[in-house]
Amino acid sequence: MIKGLPLSLLKNYLENHSHFYVVINDNRSEMAKFTCGVPQGSTLGPLLFLLFVNDLSLVSNFKTILFADDTVLSLSVNSMHELTTKINQELESGVDNWLKYNKFYH
Repeated sequence: MIKGLPLSLLKNYLENHSHFYVVINDNRSEMAKFTCGVPQGSTLGPLLFLLFVNDLSLVSNFKTILFADDTVLSLSVNSMHELTTKINQELESGVDNWLKYNKFYH
């Protein structure tokens, strides 16, 4: 368990990363604040991301591969129909709930 000054430093590091916007052609969106995740391009980012998503493999039957800030979910089945059905089931039953629980979206 992290407590005291280390917790304060980590909390400050995660809470005060920046806002973002999107540019398409010459059109820029309004600024929005990150509500979850870890800062990209940092030394701690990949480690924190792995800690954050480490339990993703427990919520579905996908084979889960995590490396730095990348995640791969894969399945092996016998037919395209079975693959489509199984992927949709796994995404709806396990991964979607995990994403909501971890506040990736509401």
